[in-house]
Amino acid sequence: PVVQAGLRDFVSADPRYHVKDVVSDGGSFIKACAGAKVEIGIIGWALPDMSGGDVLAVLKQQKLPTRVIVYTGDNSPVVLRKTVKAGACGFVYKGDDPSVLMDTLSSVARGRLSLPFVDIDT
Repeated sequence: PVVQAGLRDFVSADPRYHVKDVVSDGGSFIKACAGAKVEIGIIGWALPDMSGGDVLAVLKQQKLPTRVIVYTGDNSPVVLRKTVKAGACGFVYKGDDPSVLMDTLSSVARGRLSLPFVDIDT
């Protein structure tokens, strides 16, 4: 809840963005994306009910156009590879400077990918 509140307040402080909702699990995120036009969503990789990869798979299966940024405390190359292969548009490590999140959000809002380099074949 602290991270969710902090993200909501941090992103809402930028007038370019409007935070529609904050949810605590993957199922609720998917419902929010299906029920309203959610252009960009920020999710964790390890959610209480599923992984970020599972969320991305459901969004793809349901053909929901939400562009997803994975915001995680796990900066391992394995998670980054899985994020890229699952179709995320952005990846931000929680240990990064807050400006990295805003740069990623801005880039994804412009239709670009914002991912750190990773060799996805290893």
